Amino acid sequence: MKKYKVIKERVSEFPNPITVKKDTKVECIEFSNSEGEWAGWVLCRTHNNEGWLPHQILSINESMGLVIEDYCAEEFDLKFGEILYTDKEINGWIWCYKRSDPGKYAWAPLNHIECIEQ
Repeated sequence: MKKYKVIKERVSEFPNPITVKKDTKVECIEFSNSEGEWAGWVLCRTHNNEGWLPHQILSINESMGLVIEDYCAEEFDLKFGEILYTDKEINGWIWCYKRSDPGKYAWAPLNHIECIEQ
């Protein structure tokens, strides 16, 4: 399990994160820039929400996608110095928990944290 420290504070911009279950059909609206900082993400719409999903969990056919594993896009608000733990990294983000609340998982961007223990 890797250990990270928050080096830049952040507040999530998404108060209603998209959550999808395996086998959910989604409309693929936009693809992130494959050469940009956030490569590998697809803006998707369900019947009641929209948000960014990693392309790795989608089977895409033209503008439609099928979700191949459960996914929640919840992001942590980050405060300087917080400690995060993870064993999952994808497309510039980690799925992690905070030392202060080990029972809750959410995403944190790699450009706001630094690895302090492998």
